[in-house]
Amino acid sequence: MRIIPLNGEWEFIPGVLLGDDLRSPASSGDEPSYVYVPGTWSPVTGSASGYGSYRLRILMSPGQERSFAIRIPGMVSSSALYVNGKLLANAGWPGPNEAQTVSRDVPYSGYFVSGGGEIEIIIQVANYFEGVDRGIVLPLYFGAAESVNKASSISIGSQLVVCIVLIMHFIYAVVLFCIGVQVKSLFYFSILVLSAIFATLADDDKLLLD
Repeated sequence: MRIIPLNGEWEFIPGVLLGDDLRSPASSGDEPSYVYVPGTWSPVTGSASGYGSYRLRILMSPGQERSFAIRIPGMVSSSALYVNGKLLANAGWPGPNEAQTVSRDVPYSGYFVSGGGEIEIIIQVANYFEGVDRGIVLPLYFGAAESVNKASSISIGSQLVVCIVLIMHFIYAVVLFCIGVQVKSLFYFSILVLSAIFATLADDDKLLLD
């Protein structure tokens, strides 16, 4: 099974953290809005800060039970992934206010077993950093667990290869500088390479923060 980006319209219920109880918008008194993912929640909430729940239902043909995974990108603040009412994974912890929210911006994956039918995905999100448009602003991916793991490993491996190449250039520049080739441009080059290493490790899969 190939990996599918979960792009498109999602339900978004601002000011509600759906979870284990799977309260419907009708029972909680909050009608859902619809937002496009990936994208910000600002058109619905009118603010970059706040909290809410995204919901998507996937209908699959019945079949043999197998393991699936959902890959969640970093969201700058906090998020928690529920599938069919069960908490699978989280980064930080979303809360109804800043004091109850634990912020952590790292990608993660949630795993579950399904034999088909309806799969209900709920992602709780919270952000209290003003001036930063938030929500699910990067694509989410769904697929067989082995396919998601393979794609994640390839991504991480590619970033590590880039870092290794950059480290080799950094060492080469430092060695030249130490043996007497003390040119300012060489020093600036080594600083630039070092910055690129940290940028690579802090971006995408955020290996530096994991």
